[in-house]
Amino acid sequence: MIKNNSNKGFFKPYEKKGRVSKKLLDMKGKAGVYIIKKPTGKFLYIGYSAGNLYDTATRHFRSWDDPRQRRVTFSQTGNYLIKVFKSTPKRAEIWEQFLINKYKPSKNEKIMELYSESDKRIFKKHQQELEEQFGKITETPF
Repeated sequence: MIKNNSNKGFFKPYEKKGRVSKKLLDMKGKAGVYIIKKPTGKFLYIGYSAGNLYDTATRHFRSWDDPRQRRVTFSQTGNYLIKVFKSTPKRAEIWEQFLINKYKPSKNEKIMELYSESDKRIFKKHQQELEEQFGKITETPF
């Protein structure tokens, strides 16, 4: 796992009294990627939403008892930070896969072996865009 000690662009998902951050509220109806981390720099989870970053990201800060779905959850009062990147739904999915491979967050499952040949072609097609957004790729994720 890679540590990222920069908190630039990250914010607390919840303000005092359990209110959702305005920055997160502004993500309603938007597609994109989100990163949850500790202020010390440890990336814990990377996810994406094809249509509502607000709903998808805030679910990680609520209890989840549905046995049909597995979800990583965090305490609303915990010391966590979140960063969001708006994008198109398809780019969000590609960015999520790239970022999981690059940073290997502790709460994401190892899913790289599940990638299809189509996923690999999409990654190659968008590699320059990914590098511009998130930094140089030092090794191929596949």
